[in-house]
Amino acid sequence: MVAVSNLEKLKVLAQKIMTREEQMSEILNNIPDIVICGRGNGLIGQINMACVDILGWQPQDMAGRKWQEFVHPDDVESTAEVVELAKNNEKTEYNFINRYRTKDNRYVWLSWNIKPRSKDGLVYSTARRVEHAE
Repeated sequence: MVAVSNLEKLKVLAQKIMTREEQMSEILNNIPDIVICGRGNGLIGQINMACVDILGWQPQDMAGRKWQEFVHPDDVESTAEVVELAKNNEKTEYNFINRYRTKDNRYVWLSWNIKPRSKDGLVYSTARRVEHAE
């Protein structure tokens, strides 16, 4: 009887976790800015649906690829400098602007906010489209 009770508790807990994950996914995919969760290895990790509206890419088209594939060639070096600082946790937050390639090979300006987490090596990034930057 105790084993059945524990099994039922585990099922209820698993359902609560799934519901919470679904809620978080819904929230994430309704944010109008691009949200990326990645590691310091240069690969784009989890990305929300805003990449479709802003860049024309599906999340699965971007996830697992290096960010350098999308950044304008003139912006790769300056972006790499910020990414390196973030990997080393020099500060808790970084802001910069660069150009990102859309699926139809145009470039749009994005304003980025990056927050690294030293405890697990994750890097959270948000980006919103801006009209023009110097």
